[in-house]
Amino acid sequence: MDILSALFQQNSRHFGQGTTLLIPSVVVSEDHKDNLTVTAFPVENGATISDHAYMPPATVTMILGFAGGGTLLDQYIISAIKENYNQTTPLQLSPQDTYKSILALQSNRTLINVTTGKRQYSNMLITTIEVNTDATKEYVLYCTLTMTQVVITSTRTTQAAQPVNMANGLSTAAVVNTGQKAPTVPGNPAVTANKAAAG
Repeated sequence: MDILSALFQQNSRHFGQGTTLLIPSVVVSEDHKDNLTVTAFPVENGATISDHAYMPPATVTMILGFAGGGTLLDQYIISAIKENYNQTTPLQLSPQDTYKSILALQSNRTLINVTTGKRQYSNMLITTIEVNTDATKEYVLYCTLTMTQVVITSTRTTQAAQPVNMANGLSTAAVVNTGQKAPTVPGNPAVTANKAAAG
């Protein structure tokens, strides 16, 4: 890969949602994590059985650097993003403003899209923000972001059968409002039994 292609590939990485779309000046590393969890249940005599497996949410950790004003290739990348995703992003954010934007995405629980060099993610939340500042990074934003995918599902309601059509409608029918009820004090079973025996 030539230098120009590497630069374009580097700056194709971005994340955000809506009008908050952030393009890092440099990506130091990306760590992608996908797990398959196999359930394990101990049974008699210490044996372990597994009856199913499931996929936990995917996570990606990126070490990023943001310089004030962005890079020379940002304008080209932003034009492509506007055309393909109908999103906009500010070019002249200072490191402090960029940090505030990332914090806002996290505190507002904003679901974001993340484009990396290997994969595109949707419905991601920023779960961890680590910012490192020393003498060499005083005027840039050098941060480590961990983002976790949110698995979204949808539910729907279904009309249950009428109680008269159920085998045991009194127990399995839906809860209905039968009006206001007056509380009663239960009797003592022992006293009731003694009265019945005496009568």
